[in-house]
Amino acid sequence: MGKATQNNTINAHMKLNASEQVQFLSGNIRSKVYCLSLCGSKIPDETRLIRFETIEEAESKGFMLCGHCAKFRSNLAKRREIVEKVTDRIREKYNSPVGLAELSSMTGFSQKEILKAFHDIIGITPKKYLEELRIIKLKEKLSSGRTIDEAVEEIGHSSLSWLYTGSRSKLGMNPAAYRRGGKGETLLFSMKETRFGILAVAFTKSGICSVTLSNKRNDALEYFRKEFPKAKLMESNDDHGYLAGILAYLDGAYVDLPLDLRGTEFQRKVWSAIKRIPHGTTATYSELASSIGKPKAYRAVANACASNPVPLIVPCHRVIRKSGDLGGYALGIERKKVLLDFEKSNKKDKETK
Repeated sequence: MGKATQNNTINAHMKLNASEQVQFLSGNIRSKVYCLSLCGSKIPDETRLIRFETIEEAESKGFMLCGHCAKFRSNLAKRREIVEKVTDRIREKYNSPVGLAELSSMTGFSQKEILKAFHDIIGITPKKYLEELRIIKLKEKLSSGRTIDEAVEEIGHSSLSWLYTGSRSKLGMNPAAYRRGGKGETLLFSMKETRFGILAVAFTKSGICSVTLSNKRNDALEYFRKEFPKAKLMESNDDHGYLAGILAYLDGAYVDLPLDLRGTEFQRKVWSAIKRIPHGTTATYSELASSIGKPKAYRAVANACASNPVPLIVPCHRVIRKSGDLGGYALGIERKKVLLDFEKSNKKDKETK
């Protein structure tokens, strides 16, 4: 991942943070003042309230932002600036020891300011951000042909011990296997035309490793080739019942499909939480973050949703923003809406029978 991509990731976290914090705008008809959803001011009687979709809409109608909210926006902008400058320094120094005191010295912000900004904007500490960045860099180096020892040394470590929690690798797999990028492996895949589009599933002997929906067979094949560039792809009959199992799961049945997932420890934790969202219901990014014991990490949770390799089985289409907005979806926002509408209608039909 290049610097531009890393910046895009941080910007996406920040945008999500803003959308979570500013869920709706309410104006007081009498005072002509509008407030953000988290404003601490006293809420006026409902008869005096008017809702706005955007700040521009409110101000075009002559409403002014209240003092409390203006301070909140100013603080938010300041914290975003801190996060941007500190993450720039971390990216420059990712392969060297870089502690909070050094980051403070390099950027001119106090250690307390840095911790507060990271807590509020991206939901993780600078130390955790550095760890995730080093994992990204390790993947890049392994994929480019570096030996495991070379790659580990180049990201600033002398041993692989930091990669493991217990016996689990933060790469989601053995580093040597990741380095091969699927080389020497044969991946089987099956496809089926469904009401949602062409459902395609790729799998290894250990289980399903990738799922996608597309309008054309070639689109699904291209998706798998990008995911596993060095693997041999072979089409197979759905002898394991994976396609049927996914469709049954979307229909509300309990299905235990074997999975072969590759992700960080945090991603796997989020994916497990997503699987617990009941059929026909939704959860917010914030609720998911709280369910894994990281209530402030909803931006990182959103990123884990975007990295989900098996949508539909790990049903990230059931995750929405706190405002009720559907948010993003790797398979397309229209498909997300179709899936949610189908599941809600299906659940209602079953409850009335």
